[in-house]
Amino acid sequence: MMNPFDQLILIVDDHEENLLIASEILRGEGYQTATVHSGEEALEFCKARPQAQKPLPNLILSDVMMPMMDGFTFCKVLKENPATENIPVIFITAIADVRSMTKGFDAGGVDYITKPFHAQEMCSRVHVHLSLADMRNELAFNNEQLIQLNEEKNNLLSIAAHDLKNPIASIMTASVIIKKHFAKMTADNILKNVGAIYDTARRMTDIIGNLLDINKIESGEIMPNIMCIDVNETLAKVIQEYDDRAKEKLIRLEMTRPEGTFAIDADTVMLRQIFDNLISNAVKFSPPEQSVHVVLERVQRKQLRNSTTDTDDENNDEMVQISIQNQTSFLSEQEKQKLFSKFGKLSNRPTGGESSTGLGLFIVKRLVEAMQGTVWHETAENISSNAASGTATALRFIVQFPRSRK
Repeated sequence: MMNPFDQLILIVDDHEENLLIASEILRGEGYQTATVHSGEEALEFCKARPQAQKPLPNLILSDVMMPMMDGFTFCKVLKENPATENIPVIFITAIADVRSMTKGFDAGGVDYITKPFHAQEMCSRVHVHLSLADMRNELAFNNEQLIQLNEEKNNLLSIAAHDLKNPIASIMTASVIIKKHFAKMTADNILKNVGAIYDTARRMTDIIGNLLDINKIESGEIMPNIMCIDVNETLAKVIQEYDDRAKEKLIRLEMTRPEGTFAIDADTVMLRQIFDNLISNAVKFSPPEQSVHVVLERVQRKQLRNSTTDTDDENNDEMVQISIQNQTSFLSEQEKQKLFSKFGKLSNRPTGGESSTGLGLFIVKRLVEAMQGTVWHETAENISSNAASGTATALRFIVQFPRSRK
C-alpha cells in the first residue's frame, strides 16, 4: 500500500506564494515536497536526482503559464526522456477551458488543479494519481516477472526436448538391436547393449533431476535438514562412484585429504548433490588423459572470500574447504561470469559427448549458500595439456563451510 511519507512531489511554479501554499497543503498530508521556479529548473532537478543516487519525484505539480518554458512544453520534454516518462504530471492553472485541457493531455499530463487551490481537491487528485502510478508500476513489475518466467519455462522445455532427444534415440537403437538380433547375440553383446540402455537412462535421470531440482529451489521447497556430517566420508563415496566414469575417459581422480574427521553442519542429501555436480562437471569437461584433483583441508576464516562475518569464537574461525580442479578449454572473462548463472551454457562442451543442462553450477551455488557456505572459482591459464589446440585452463572450484561446533 502506498505510504505518503515515501512519496516525493515536485512543485513547479514561478510564483513563490503558490509554491508555499501547495507545499504546505501536501506536507500537511505527510508527503515530501520539493519546489522549483521554472520548467528548466524542474528538468535539471530530475536529471540530477539519479546522479546523486536519489529517487525521482513520484508526481509533479506544474503551473501552465510560466516564462521561457511553459508547463505544456516542460511536460512534453519530460515525457521524451525514458527515465522520467512515467512520472505523472498534474497541471496547475487558473484557466481550465476545454482547449487548454486538451493541449495539456496531449502533452502527457494526467489531470488539472485550478487556482486558487482547494486543499481537499488537491490532496484527493494527488492521492488518486499516486495510487494509479503505484498500480502501474506494480503491473509493469509483474509483467516483467511473467516474461522472465515464460522465458525460463521455454528454456526448460528446450533443454528437455534437446537434451533428452539423443538419449531416447540411443535407447531405441540399442533396444532395436536386441529385439532383431537376440537369437544370434552372445551374452556379452546382450549385456553390452543393456548396459548402454542403463547408462543412457541414468543420463536422462540426471537431466530430469536437474530440471526438477531447479524448480524446487526457486519455489523454496528445498529446506536443509541440518546435522553434523563428516565431509571426508561423504566426499570419498562420491569420488568412488565417479571413478569408473573417469577411467572410461582415461581421467585420473586424485584426492588429497589429511587423516581425521572434517565435521560440518549440513544436509546430507544437499552436500552429496553439491559434490556430485562438481565432480560430474570436472569429469565431463576434462580432456582424456588428464587429472581431476580433489583437495580436502582445514583453513582459517580469513581465507574465506567475500566474507563479511566477524566472530570471536575460535572454533567458528576454522573452515572446512573442498577444492576440485580440472582442466578445460579456454574460458573468456565473460564466460567465467556466467559459471554460476542459470542456464549458463558455455562455448566449451563435454569432452565425451555427455549432456549438460547449464544448471548444475547454479544448483551448487544455491545449495551451498542455503547451508551457510560459500563457493567460488579460480583459474590458472597456460597449464600443460594434451588438448589438440587452444589454451587450456585449470579451473578450480572451491567450497567452504564453517567447521561444526558439535
